[in-house]
Amino acid sequence: MVVLLRCWERGGKGMAGACFIPHYSESAEAKLMLYGSRRIRMKRSYYANTIKKFLLDLDSIILGELVRHHEFALEELQRNAWIDQIHILKQLFEGYTDDAFILFEYAIPRMGKRVDVVLLITGFVFVLEFKVGETKYPNYAMEQALDYSL
Repeated sequence: MVVLLRCWERGGKGMAGACFIPHYSESAEAKLMLYGSRRIRMKRSYYANTIKKFLLDLDSIILGELVRHHEFALEELQRNAWIDQIHILKQLFEGYTDDAFILFEYAIPRMGKRVDVVLLITGFVFVLEFKVGETKYPNYAMEQALDYSL
């Protein structure tokens, strides 16, 4: 599995960094928290929560929310991809205690596309696009991650 990551600073002050990172290969109506007490209601994601609550939620509950909001016939490949994403992100954030927010299957306004995962962490927005079964970065995948971040 390959994870593509694109990040930028909150407030649109230009790119803070862009990187494509490999991941180890293993062979909501929601409240969107924007740093501090400011909150905005959103209906754009299948699952959204703080990282702390994400870590406490059972994997089956998270998967159930993803499946419940999925509007199409659920293919086994998609279900397995979500299971992998949940597992990877829980391992990544194990023991994480800072304020942060996670959104799965976030609909990008006016684009008609969905990002696999969006992370909001200390003033940065991280857009993650997972490619299940990939072992390298195909050009189309890098273009997709770049397109999402623009």
